[in-house]
Amino acid sequence: RQRAAALARRGSACLYSSNVLELGDKACDRVIAMHRGGVVANDPVEALRRMMTLGSLEAVFSQLVLRVDPERTAVDIADVVADHA
Repeated sequence: RQRAAALARRGSACLYSSNVLELGDKACDRVIAMHRGGVVANDPVEALRRMMTLGSLEAVFSQLVLRVDPERTAVDIADVVADHA
């Protein structure tokens, strides 16, 4: 993380890939977030926080990718119940 920050201060671009969003939150000034092979965000960290009114990158990512389909959830629950009846 320190090496990437030092390179960035010198004007170098660094690609940092991690599924630990807390590290990206601390080490990066811009984030490209992907979910299921698609880009869901490509913005500066601060812009994402303001846009989503959330404090952490983890919370922002969750908001970007959370897609709850209540009807699908009900069908899934009914299927599990029927399979175990």
